[in-house]
Amino acid sequence: MRKWALDFQDILENCLRFVGMWWGLEDGPSAKVNDDFAATADADYLLQLHDKGLISKETLSLMLKRVGVLPDDYDFADEAARLARDAATAANAGPKFGESLAQRLGSAAAAKEGRE
Repeated sequence: MRKWALDFQDILENCLRFVGMWWGLEDGPSAKVNDDFAATADADYLLQLHDKGLISKETLSLMLKRVGVLPDDYDFADEAARLARDAATAANAGPKFGESLAQRLGSAAAAKEGRE
């Protein structure tokens, strides 16, 4: 499919070049045909592939970055290090960490509901 898209792009550019020559331009306009068919992948579909063990977390993050779900400056290694740090903090804090976090999040949600 990608080859066909690139061939079609070449045909379009040649046609535009001929039109440009006919109009007296030195060079015709260029054309860009989408050749990245992975960009149409759905995020839910990618998550299903990961959940079934068909792609790794790193591949999932790369594909989510490619389709625009994650920002261009997203770095899997940095995120993995942050997740490891978070897990170590939670493990060192013990079960009370999760409870206090849930309480803080719950009270923040309750306060937000009260303002609305």
